[in-house]
Amino acid sequence: IIKRKGRDVYVGQENRANALLQEGTPEAMRKCLRLYPLSNASDTAALELANSLMKAFAPEDATTLLQVALEENPDRARGAELQAMLALCYDASGERLRARLLAARLLRENPEGKLNVDGASRSFKDILKPLAEGGEDGDAKEALPRLPQQLTELWARRWDVGGFTRLPEQPVMAPIPRIYVGERNRLGNQLLALNAQDGTPDWSQEVAVTVTDLHRTRRGTLFVQGQGFALYDDNGNEQWSLPSGGTPDPVSLRGGMLVFGTRYYYRGTEQYMVRITAIDADTGGEVWKTSLPANSTRWIEQSPAGVLIMTTADETSLTLLNTENGEVLKTVELKSMGRVTVRPMVFDDRVMVVDRDGKMHVFSTESLSPVSEFETKIRFPTRFERVGDDLLVVGLTGAGRFAAKDGKVVWRLDYDDNVVVTAQVVLDEALVLATRTPGSAGQISGYDLETGKPTFKYAIKRQNESDRIDLQNAAAFKGGVVVAFSDNRIISGRMQLWGFRMVVLNADGSERYSWEHEADASPLFMQLAVIDDYIALTCDNTTFGFGHKD
Repeated sequence: IIKRKGRDVYVGQENRANALLQEGTPEAMRKCLRLYPLSNASDTAALELANSLMKAFAPEDATTLLQVALEENPDRARGAELQAMLALCYDASGERLRARLLAARLLRENPEGKLNVDGASRSFKDILKPLAEGGEDGDAKEALPRLPQQLTELWARRWDVGGFTRLPEQPVMAPIPRIYVGERNRLGNQLLALNAQDGTPDWSQEVAVTVTDLHRTRRGTLFVQGQGFALYDDNGNEQWSLPSGGTPDPVSLRGGMLVFGTRYYYRGTEQYMVRITAIDADTGGEVWKTSLPANSTRWIEQSPAGVLIMTTADETSLTLLNTENGEVLKTVELKSMGRVTVRPMVFDDRVMVVDRDGKMHVFSTESLSPVSEFETKIRFPTRFERVGDDLLVVGLTGAGRFAAKDGKVVWRLDYDDNVVVTAQVVLDEALVLATRTPGSAGQISGYDLETGKPTFKYAIKRQNESDRIDLQNAAAFKGGVVVAFSDNRIISGRMQLWGFRMVVLNADGSERYSWEHEADASPLFMQLAVIDDYIALTCDNTTFGFGHKD
């Protein structure tokens, strides 16, 4: 009747609702909301009541109140404000994915909206953008781990005969210091949480396939496996598990939502497809899935504008998906770009893509339309990171720092013709490069991130002039870098593996700790991971733990 004849037919009820609202008591506002749900005054009553409940640390009650109000009258005059308050209530209740999806939709539909409650006015951009961005989670940049000044070997865990241990990159910080590994032994495949101090298992779980990656979430540790996912709390209790229908790669975790790609062959069109799936990281429930014609997925990133996907087929493509339902919003082909050797980056409201020839292509995250491009002259990039308001590009021919807004060169260095770069590590204030020239053991060099000037040079040591030292792994920590080598020597007249070495360097190039392990019959395989206060290393069919002995 109101829609057909106008609000004049409801003026009497509106006046009585306003009178209740003027009383200002919670009881009067609840009565207004209950008796006159079609009145504009009831919108204000719902907002003020929800705000009071939030202040009283009762976000669940505020959520229920707002949900009922919106269900009773979906066409409320201040409906956008009620939904904005509902998003804040979801977030305060721990339902961060629901908060994020609702906030993203409100920002898209009401970019200039404002929430007016308790005598204050706040823009949707100020209060909802942090929710839409997802907040800090598994893929958000973690602080570098810290290591003690005094280090020693704490423990060694020998693998079963014919067994294997996968040591993925570890979460930097956790309530309990642990090293998470996937171990294949006589009992099958197991997930193990090893006590970082003594190497004993705090808990273990049998699984069908081993772990390939892991992420830290608010509810525990999320294990990425060869054919799915599993979330375990800190006591080893499974919270949920889910098959992925293929090898999940790549994986993006942010703001409570896990997005991953799998590859399959669609017989209907006789072509390869990639399936992009989004699930709730807290519950394992599916949010949406969508398919794209492509051979593989190179990159997935969640942004306030949507989920960004880079796929490869005959051409490389960039696609923007709706965060709420996976709908394809925009796709562009990157025809002139050639092969991309390093993953792109979201920089504020821009997508930065550097091709193999060192040209930087800049796109809008909202429309994927080209914004600008510039030359870095860093060919075959291998590392691409944000440093403040600038971009750091490290490649096979050189490295440099460039202003993101216009491509202005902050600094750039070119390697000598006969130099081979074997590792690149970015510290808080320095870029560390491991290089080798023919006939030398190689060196590790530090460069100031602000100026690009050399800060130290560390000559890699070898026992004999003929020894060949090959860098296998490197990892950064706050104040230095950990490097692991294989040591090859001439034994019985031929070059063969002698053993393994690990060196912990300070940011000035001085040695904090060194370790070596003779193992001439070992396979040439090393893995390295660093967490707060501890280092884990695998070699010679053994997992080693390092830290400070109490």
